[in-house]
Amino acid sequence: MLLSPAHISGSQILEDVSQLKFEFYRAENASNLTQEIAFLFTNSGKRFRPALVYLFGEVFGIDRSLLETYAKAVEVTHTASLIHDDVIDESVERRKSPTLNASFTNTQAILAGDYLLAHVIGELLKTSTPEITFDLTDAIKNLADGEWLQAKLKTQGSASWKELEEVARKKTGSLMKWSCLAPAKLSQQPRDVQELCAQMGDDIGLFFQMLDDVNDFNTKSGKPFGADIINGQQNFVTSHLLSHSPQFAQELRHFKQTGEMTILSDIEKSRRVVVEKSIELEKTLNERFATLTNSESSHLIKVFAKMLEKVREAFSPS
Repeated sequence: MLLSPAHISGSQILEDVSQLKFEFYRAENASNLTQEIAFLFTNSGKRFRPALVYLFGEVFGIDRSLLETYAKAVEVTHTASLIHDDVIDESVERRKSPTLNASFTNTQAILAGDYLLAHVIGELLKTSTPEITFDLTDAIKNLADGEWLQAKLKTQGSASWKELEEVARKKTGSLMKWSCLAPAKLSQQPRDVQELCAQMGDDIGLFFQMLDDVNDFNTKSGKPFGADIINGQQNFVTSHLLSHSPQFAQELRHFKQTGEMTILSDIEKSRRVVVEKSIELEKTLNERFATLTNSESSHLIKVFAKMLEKVREAFSPS
């Protein structure tokens, strides 16, 4: 059922994603939009989603040259979503560089994000199957749906663990899911394998969000402590806290107003619970990935485990 890939290392995948080239120039453009957005792809982070495309492509024996279009598509879509996020959050800096909305205007930033999304669909239509292209449009819709749900939860001032999971799977998991699923569909894997890949992508998104929420209460993260509380937004840590001790809602409001945290020990207890849940999920992800491979491809199991380990390290600065 599954093909045995040639041995590939994590460093080879990193090299593949680092060498991706992004071209947006169109002679018929009247503005300099494409030049202005080009810098976003010279400082685009770890490119975890393209790495997933290459890794799952290796699992299914796909030639790496055929994966480039899909790796670029998910990175461009992710970047477009970040541009829109920065407008929503009124962010002025990302990865130590000014955001588009800070450098220009909210209107121009939204237009840049829309341009990138249109570019991605156009590129996929040239080479991909209609089903895989449709899956990406579905992922984009889920991104918007998750953002909308998050805004609703922020307005109502409360969020259950289940609701936060739904936001995480929609906002963060949707593109992870596509990154894992596209290679499976491209290589025409059986339905059960495709479903496993989709579930793994969803859960990787949940894993990311759990670690991000834990990091919100890390004094060494380099970000404001309790930023989500300050922004009026619940996360997995505060949701767990309030589900067990609803009386602490007043203390969280006090922190938002004054910056004084009076329940640090209780926050830490809930933080540790979320950490443990993320560790359990990481173990499950590694076990699921192992079922996709065979005895000749154990090196890919180690590569995947190392990728998740690096994610944990990135969210847990010391």
